[in-house]
Amino acid sequence: MSSTISSAPCPRIAAAHCISVRHLYAVLARSGICLGDHVRAQRLAECRCELAGPHGPGRWRTITAIGRRWEFVDAARFSEEFEQAYGMTPREWRGLHHPR
Repeated sequence: MSSTISSAPCPRIAAAHCISVRHLYAVLARSGICLGDHVRAQRLAECRCELAGPHGPGRWRTITAIGRRWEFVDAARFSEEFEQAYGMTPREWRGLHHPR
């Protein structure tokens, strides 16, 4: 798992399905799913929505603050991961939706 993604959701996900964390990982592995990658993708998607949102605090928060809100603790790493996922930086993405 990346250092920007905590393993905190694992026990909650396992408990919600009444299974052990070990079994959760086994089921995901059999399905070809890496939990860390899945969680990271969801968090990046939330950041993307917040950066593009027409209203609300996401429009006025710094990109670093939005990243931290979704547990990306390193701003440079957040920007790299965002660009890798979406083909543009968070600043470029925000600029498309909120031109100055």
